[in-house]
Amino acid sequence: MVGGLHGVAGTAPVLALIPIAKLGSVWLGIAYLLLFSLGVLLTMLLFGCLLGQLMARLTRFGTVFIAGIRSTVALGTIGLGTHMFYGG
Repeated sequence: MVGGLHGVAGTAPVLALIPIAKLGSVWLGIAYLLLFSLGVLLTMLLFGCLLGQLMARLTRFGTVFIAGIRSTVALGTIGLGTHMFYGG
């Protein structure tokens, strides 16, 4: 569900459909979409695994440290979103 929402909201569908418009065969287009989707899926899986491993290793510093990292990332994201919405 989350991956589907990210796919609809992001630029990936546009990047996937532009080359398909230039392909002459429907089957090539389907194959391209399947390979593109597989690549996106594997990349998100790898990123999630790496981030999970990083967070697991950081837990040895304590839960307060992890909470601080999460808070910093959350505040940074809110700040960046606010800047992009109002100032960018």
